[in-house]
Amino acid sequence: CYECRDIIDPIALNDIDDSNEWIVGEFCRDGEDAEDELIFNDDVLTWRDVASTTRAVEPLKYTRRQTQIQRATAASTSRKGKGK
Repeated sequence: CYECRDIIDPIALNDIDDSNEWIVGEFCRDGEDAEDELIFNDDVLTWRDVASTTRAVEPLKYTRRQTQIQRATAASTSRKGKGK
């Protein structure tokens, strides 16, 4: 009901399934680094391997924004040169 909107919490996290580790925040148990955790128990592949292979850990490059900034800078410098 609309009148109950201030009483009812839409995000009640009382009955969380513990298998959803990302919600509970229990990725690293016993001091283990999450990136060194094995993806499959019968393999040697870790999440760190996947992250480095897919370049997921590299910083974002906003190429469109950088191009716009470079164009604006070039345009403003060329205008200054014409005014001399």
